[in-house]
Amino acid sequence: MMLNEAKKCLACLKPFCESGCPLHNHIRDFIQAYKAGDILTARQIVAKENPFPYLTSRICAFEKQCRGHCVKNHQNDPVHVGLIERSIAEYDLPWQTKADNGKKIAVIGSGVAGLTIAKLALIEGYKVDIYDREKFAGGTVLTGIPEYRLDRKYVLKAVNEIKELGGKFILGQSFFAEMLDRYLTEYDRVVLSLGTMAANRMGIVNEEKAADGLKVLYDLNILNKAEKYRGYRKIHVVGGGNVALDCARSLKRIADEVTIVYRRTRQQMPANESEIIEALSEGVKIMELTNPYEVRDDGFYADQMVLGETDASGRPAFKKVEGSGHFVPSDLLVMAIGQKVKTADLNGIQLDQRQRIAVNDHYETSIKRVYACGDCVSGASNVASAIQSAKECFKGMTEDENEI
Repeated sequence: MMLNEAKKCLACLKPFCESGCPLHNHIRDFIQAYKAGDILTARQIVAKENPFPYLTSRICAFEKQCRGHCVKNHQNDPVHVGLIERSIAEYDLPWQTKADNGKKIAVIGSGVAGLTIAKLALIEGYKVDIYDREKFAGGTVLTGIPEYRLDRKYVLKAVNEIKELGGKFILGQSFFAEMLDRYLTEYDRVVLSLGTMAANRMGIVNEEKAADGLKVLYDLNILNKAEKYRGYRKIHVVGGGNVALDCARSLKRIADEVTIVYRRTRQQMPANESEIIEALSEGVKIMELTNPYEVRDDGFYADQMVLGETDASGRPAFKKVEGSGHFVPSDLLVMAIGQKVKTADLNGIQLDQRQRIAVNDHYETSIKRVYACGDCVSGASNVASAIQSAKECFKGMTEDENEI
């Protein structure tokens, strides 16, 4: 089956699929090796740019990235790169590490970006300690992505690879900027991969009555608190991204009726198209062009919206229809409108205008020898972008004029 999918690849001289890949994967080359039956070479080609293909091949935004840029889209038959990569990733590649170079790195945060920079550093001969406030490693790919979307064994596989390479995990330890002096005494470099764990707020009336989408997913994915939500018959989830979709699909497995509330239309939702399709097939509804402005115990008030000209996001701007306010009965309103850096942890570390950690071209923060990568720099993104950020951070760190 996968061989037939690979045979669809035209081996374009200018592979548009690669231009759509945040990781700059050599997609054409690994597909050609796969077609030729040379799985080892295909796996080695994948490994050049992607340390965790068994993760990306399951949760990447294929429609917007590799598959979405495939030249065969004009025939409505694009190559499903993710499925081919998934097949190649089943081949375990032994990783060789260079001799100990005498340098030591602390990585704060064990999400995908943290695991990536840890793996790259270990391969190059650094000693690496990975810290996380949770009592388990994996970050938001574990706490935020439901198991029906990503089997936890693949997250555990990534963590175990780090351990096998000599990485040490120090878990259950929160990070505060005041601890940096101690870290910088013990380590040559510190890398912050803290993610975006603070929920965005709309600033609407009685917003505290609404549930936090990240907390909902943590309750369901980690704490197994499905019973906490089983009493709600009618649930509404505000947002159009993957977190909102994950919340809605997870809650639909518990509640009778789950509706996504979005201020634009389905066509402008930033979530993966495949996730939207699956959510609809599972019975999740979408309430388009609707924006809440007040939360009540028995529901919420919302305005009807209308789309306008394209704005800076590349999507149509929106504005409310005057006099369109109306009440929507609901047992639970869940806010999933994006995340931001938890700034309380970052006293003394400069943030940019978007309230994300500010870094220079080498990914160094305002504090010398302290670097940052992943969502805490870019904002909440996707797994491939987080990995690429970590790759660039490691390159910048090792190319720094004050070389490790």
